[in-house]
Amino acid sequence: MSFSVPVLLIAFNRPESTARVLAVLAELQPQRLYVACDGPRADRSGEAERCQAVRQMIGSGPDGAISWHC
Repeated sequence: MSFSVPVLLIAFNRPESTARVLAVLAELQPQRLYVACDGPRADRSGEAERCQAVRQMIGSGPDGAISWHC
């Protein structure tokens, strides 16, 4: 299945929520996927690690969730 409507994924620091969204996107396989991911705030403990986990999840390649051509 290939979804022809462009999709914008806005992510931040919630790996669990991002994983659920990415699972749905993997089923739809949008032809165009745009990603906006904000960075961690300096005064929030643990936020940098959560943001990094989200960014790794989103990436393409063997460790990323984007396994279709888009």
